[in-house]
Amino acid sequence: MKPRLQLKPKIKVTVRTSLRMITVGAAFAVLVATGFFIYNYFGTPDELIANREMQLPGFGYRKSIKFNSSINRGNELLLNFPLLLSFKDKDLKHITSGGKVTHKRGFDIRITKKDGISILPSSIESYNSTTGECHIWVLADSLISGKTPELIVYYSNAAIQSEPANLVWTDKFESTWHLNKDFTGNGEKKLRALQVGTSDAEGKISGGKRFNNDGGDFAEYPFSEDLNLKDEFTISAWIYPEASGRNQVIVGNHGDSPGGYSIYLDKQGTLNASFVNATGKKINLDNIGGAEKLEIEKWHHVAVIYSLSAGKLQTFVNGISDRILLTKEAPTLTASAVLIGREKFTENSGFTGIIDEIKISSKTRSASWLSTEYYNQYNPFVLYTLSNEEALKMDAVSLEKNRKAMQQISTEQATATQRMNNLKSTKENSGEAPLTVTSSAQLMRDKMNNLRRVSNQNNK
Repeated sequence: MKPRLQLKPKIKVTVRTSLRMITVGAAFAVLVATGFFIYNYFGTPDELIANREMQLPGFGYRKSIKFNSSINRGNELLLNFPLLLSFKDKDLKHITSGGKVTHKRGFDIRITKKDGISILPSSIESYNSTTGECHIWVLADSLISGKTPELIVYYSNAAIQSEPANLVWTDKFESTWHLNKDFTGNGEKKLRALQVGTSDAEGKISGGKRFNNDGGDFAEYPFSEDLNLKDEFTISAWIYPEASGRNQVIVGNHGDSPGGYSIYLDKQGTLNASFVNATGKKINLDNIGGAEKLEIEKWHHVAVIYSLSAGKLQTFVNGISDRILLTKEAPTLTASAVLIGREKFTENSGFTGIIDEIKISSKTRSASWLSTEYYNQYNPFVLYTLSNEEALKMDAVSLEKNRKAMQQISTEQATATQRMNNLKSTKENSGEAPLTVTSSAQLMRDKMNNLRRVSNQNNK
């Protein structure tokens, strides 16, 4: 009897244990399946889009943008911040170079919030259709301190044939000069400068402009009320100085009229700023110690803020406060033009080196804003990564437009190639030497044509 009495409990325990294991296993399987479903359909910032069901119509592809850390380097909420996105991605090449962007200037690239449908105002500073490298300014409505933003980039939409309206520089940015093509300001009036002696150079962000004091280089803008700053302002720029030992003006409007402001490197190689008050006295930071001496042949982000209500004039170098002048003085308005690279009636005041990304706003930006601006622009390529490409379902109309666009581009390429071959063949058979113009004569002609063109545009 004992063996039988011992056998029944063993069978019961085994059955109960098996049932428990099956129940736990089933629950675990459900949990894993649920997790896989959530991962697959809601995704992660670096691999998948947050919401698969919501997408911009007409676009063929998109990628999520994963930021490696919080962009906001301060401790306050930043609103309407112009955020720089810099990519170099094979899928963002033009379709003629093996990519998927359909517009030669990248106009079919759009940035949205993580919901996939809220388009952010954007402006393309530069786009290389061959390499897929692009620098895009995006207006972030808010950057929260300590939080990583989530964005999405869309591309491949042949229906888009024009650049989106530039609404990035709207929060009291009076003018923004990227200096990668010409001296056209990016403000509402799009001022064009009369330039003398400047040349293109590799800038901090895309292209920049090289200035040489010995050559008298500068860019002059006609008087604009928007750039006549008084109660508060912020001026920032990227500079690459190649000389020292004298005052070198970056930008300002001290001229033949009283008043005005200026931001410059002084004789000690430190960042300085000045303005003229109602009595004609020039206020600057000459007697304020502790300033950092800027190294030559190195990029620096420089900024100056002024606030009448706070009673201060303050400089920043590479996002860090440099020195502060507490003052009750205020700038006086002037009728003088704005100059980049020198002060108009002051000899030997020209900047020698490269200047890029000048921004003038009639608003006092905070220390958090300027440190974030420096961090975002110093090396933007390492701040974020693009996820794997997601192919989107396109409607029949969009598919047909993309097909026709690619067909038209192929036809245009074939026509251009044939035209070049015909031209080459004609020259070879004619026996005539090609018309040549000496470099100096061509340079003079280009300068005269440029001055004539700008003068006509400013008179309109």
